[in-house]
Amino acid sequence: MVNYTGRVMIALRDKLRDHVSWPTASERRRITTAFAEKGFPGCVGLIDGTLIPLSQRPHDGGQVYYDRKNRYSYNVQIINDDRRRILFCFAGEYLIGDSGYTPLPRLVPAFRFSTRDKDNLTLVWHIPE
Repeated sequence: MVNYTGRVMIALRDKLRDHVSWPTASERRRITTAFAEKGFPGCVGLIDGTLIPLSQRPHDGGQVYYDRKNRYSYNVQIINDDRRRILFCFAGEYLIGDSGYTPLPRLVPAFRFSTRDKDNLTLVWHIPE
């Protein structure tokens, strides 16, 4: 079963490359116009994350797939346009932002501290392999 799942995931990934893409300049103009008509000027897409449950613990690195709902899943973030067309999708990755960003499942902001705390600050980064 695991071998078939892997094959399906590779096939889907390869097909996604043909159909999922960031909009061109003209497409972005159309999208921003559509969102502006609904009261969201300047918006080029909608973003959300979801968990896609797995039937079992993955053999390699299974603990990485254990989620907040106490099951194994893919944590996926998707961006789509006004027509619900998927523009961007990624799983298994995250972003690092500056301290102005709010922590999100896929975004790790920089640690906020004041200048008076610098002497007591120990920052340890752990990046999964």
